[in-house]
Amino acid sequence: METETRSTLIFLGSTHFLIHVVSQLLPAIIPILRTEFGISLTEAGLLVSIPLIVQTIFYLPAGVAADHRGAMVLALAFIFTAVGAVAVPSAGGYATLLAAFMLIALGSTLYHPPALRATSELHSEKKSLVMGIQNACGSLGYAAGPILLGILFPFLGWRAAFYVWVPLVAVAAIYSYRFLHKRDTGPARTKSWSSFTRLLTPGFVIIVMAGALTDAVFTCVSTYTTTYLTSVRGVDIGVASIVFGTASLVGLAATLGGGALGDRLRRRTSYLLVIVGMALSVVLIPLGTTLLLVAVLYMVWRSLYSASMPLTNMLIADTSPLDVRSIGYSTSMIVSNLVGVASLMVVSLLMEGSGVQAVFMVSASLLVISFILILLFKSQ
Repeated sequence: METETRSTLIFLGSTHFLIHVVSQLLPAIIPILRTEFGISLTEAGLLVSIPLIVQTIFYLPAGVAADHRGAMVLALAFIFTAVGAVAVPSAGGYATLLAAFMLIALGSTLYHPPALRATSELHSEKKSLVMGIQNACGSLGYAAGPILLGILFPFLGWRAAFYVWVPLVAVAAIYSYRFLHKRDTGPARTKSWSSFTRLLTPGFVIIVMAGALTDAVFTCVSTYTTTYLTSVRGVDIGVASIVFGTASLVGLAATLGGGALGDRLRRRTSYLLVIVGMALSVVLIPLGTTLLLVAVLYMVWRSLYSASMPLTNMLIADTSPLDVRSIGYSTSMIVSNLVGVASLMVVSLLMEGSGVQAVFMVSASLLVISFILILLFKSQ
């Protein structure tokens, strides 16, 4: 791997880590928030779904802006994330808490279009593996936040798990701008919104819809995993948080494996295999007879989702022109958020009447539909 490619990948990986260290703390602390703020399962679902709506609104403008001023968009991503990370533990009520998580969601929204485009532009013969490395660093961030929460919670409480990351996230705003600004060149960027229509090929639409369903499963299951472990399995919140974070950590190897598999096999074939594994494991989670078995099955499911991420991102790159690729990634995230919000609302309502276990059956159904869609995709 060339020196410039390596340094750019290190930069993108480190920023992907930092953008996610606080974004996945919400699912981990839902049981705590329900007790401290007296919120219902539906209100807890809104803490996740309303920020997703915010992301849906801003993803396309973020993609357009990233194709012109990627460095500035990336810096703003960390500024909003840092402000949100301070605001969440300082919140005095539900409305303030919701607004704080909306800021964190906005930071993630601004980060991904320029970062994914920059990753896809790296010159490498193993592009799926490169995308896998970048995604793996995001998974490490997913893991680090909840694991640190589980460690700090008995001694300093849940708020410390937000405050500890703020200085690093703030520094990332500065170095991300300086790094990407020097490299924010390349093919001519899109000049108008009309270029969006060139994305709407059958292959692109199929991949976006299949990826959206897979992401919706991740949103639903990850949102209520700690709730399931604490309310159904009787696990302590600290232990549940560590299990939640460790699953993301275990998924690191799977992310790299998914990228490598996509380079070795056809990406479509690899995706089909991963989705089958996800469906089987998510069905088996509530059937686990012991906590250890439940944790293992959850980690298997989480690892397979991690393996799907570089495959989805590379298939989007395969089906979108380079000069509008940031908009392509933004479009896929918009659809993912819309499907995720709808799925989360359905799951939340079902759980009020049938229990938290309903999330697993709904998720399996979504994965079956995703599998069928990928069968229709013939290009790769």
